[in-house]
Amino acid sequence: MKQVDVFIDELYQNVRDTAHVRELKEEMRVHLLESIGELQSQGLSLEESIRTAFEKFGDVDKLKKELTENDVIRRTRASRFLALIVILGVLGSAILLLYSMWNDNISQNKVNQVFDEVKIFANSDKEMSEELLADILTNNASISAIGFKRVPAGKASLEYPYEYIYPASTPIDSYGEFANSSPNGIWFTNNYKYSLQAQGKNSHADIAVDVMLWKFSDKFYLVGCGLLILYWLLFIVWATTNLYVNHTQKKWKWLVIFTLFNVIGYWLYIDEIKSAQLRRSWLYIKMIACLAGLYIGYRGIKLMLLQTRSENMVINELGIDVPLNTQSLVIYGAAFVLAGIFLVLIPFKIHNKLVWKKG
Repeated sequence: MKQVDVFIDELYQNVRDTAHVRELKEEMRVHLLESIGELQSQGLSLEESIRTAFEKFGDVDKLKKELTENDVIRRTRASRFLALIVILGVLGSAILLLYSMWNDNISQNKVNQVFDEVKIFANSDKEMSEELLADILTNNASISAIGFKRVPAGKASLEYPYEYIYPASTPIDSYGEFANSSPNGIWFTNNYKYSLQAQGKNSHADIAVDVMLWKFSDKFYLVGCGLLILYWLLFIVWATTNLYVNHTQKKWKWLVIFTLFNVIGYWLYIDEIKSAQLRRSWLYIKMIACLAGLYIGYRGIKLMLLQTRSENMVINELGIDVPLNTQSLVIYGAAFVLAGIFLVLIPFKIHNKLVWKKG
């Protein structure tokens, strides 16, 4: 009945059209038609029955306002929940990236810098002293302690005590070496010792240097993992809620995809509900392309951030020999990132063009 449809559409004018809302509108439509039929059976005309049935709903403007406000509140809560999920995901990823880059690459580069500085001083006419070690330590905040000794050429440094240590309060074990102390806090630990023994200015004596290094602790790593797991689970909840609101078929299939592929799965879900012509085989192709693109992009970013640099060395990355000089690392890394973005986006672009042509 046209009057009923117009009345319902006006009530839900400012409410987002979803499968759930369409169900509510259909239930209201059935209720109104039944009410109109009952009123007609009581002797009222069709127009009187329609007017009376509408009046039973009360103030139309008030009801329309309530429906609109409820929809706004629901969408605002969903947006805030999604914002929280995104923050958890970004924070967890940042922590794990920082942990990986610092502990595996940057920290080692810091150690190499200290070793280079000590070797320069040891092979110069300057005398090594605690003040000199203090200056080196001051310029490398990631180093918690440094020890220096001279040993006869070819002898093991463990047999000889340190000549200079900074700070002087650094724990020493029974062998006269730096003690591997237990973690000093929740986020950092300094129980990582690096040693270097090299020929000094005097060919009859070697120099030996030990440094204790601050690194992020395993607890810091676990916090990052925990945040990512929490993000993953909450995103599944959020995506599944939207899935049921849209009331699509085969919910179990999408629930499995959300669980395994997370945001990529939801991206594919959105793409499917926008196009009824999507074939299942194309869905899987896009999923594989997205995963491959993300992996290649990740390898590209890691390549650009690589701390080990050399003019005469190469590294094999995804089957390609990449020179370890700064320019090559940046160029190849950027190329991998662009290739990753291409793999993520191009299947959706191709599919949208195909659907548009079919339409």
